[in-house]
Amino acid sequence: MINIADRTLYKNCALKEHKVQARKVRVGARVYDRSRQRIVVTTPERRVVVTGPCGERLVYTDDEFLALYSLDMNEKIKKKFDKGKLFKVNAITGAGRMMYLRVPAEQQFLLYDEIGSPVIGNSRNFTLDHAEGDCIVCPIAPDGGPDLSQPRLINGKDFIERYSG
Repeated sequence: MINIADRTLYKNCALKEHKVQARKVRVGARVYDRSRQRIVVTTPERRVVVTGPCGERLVYTDDEFLALYSLDMNEKIKKKFDKGKLFKVNAITGAGRMMYLRVPAEQQFLLYDEIGSPVIGNSRNFTLDHAEGDCIVCPIAPDGGPDLSQPRLINGKDFIERYSG
């Protein structure tokens, strides 16, 4: 049994080169996240919806989004983005940007994610392929370890497609 709170088990990872679709939506929009089988309601801070190559939908703040994906935010583009225009953007690749822990597929676990919502990793309630197991991905904390206050649950199959590590 893996202890997901053990910071020494986490390893560095980075985004692989891949394209996503992104748009800014209105506050209070209901976004269905297929990989976590839940609906996320956007807030004034978290309004950027990213749809990844495996159909997953994640909601980011502007700063989180711009740290992970390249979108030339000149004034014209920013205005269109803020009005909800859909853009295809590339991931910004680079080593050591995040840390991850893969939890074996046979171990279900409860995680309170970056917005404080409970999600079940390696859930058997859905027909998702977890590959070798779902992953917890976190930003790197100032001390060089994982920042466990901002974890994201990433489906194991999606992790293989989007991350190196």
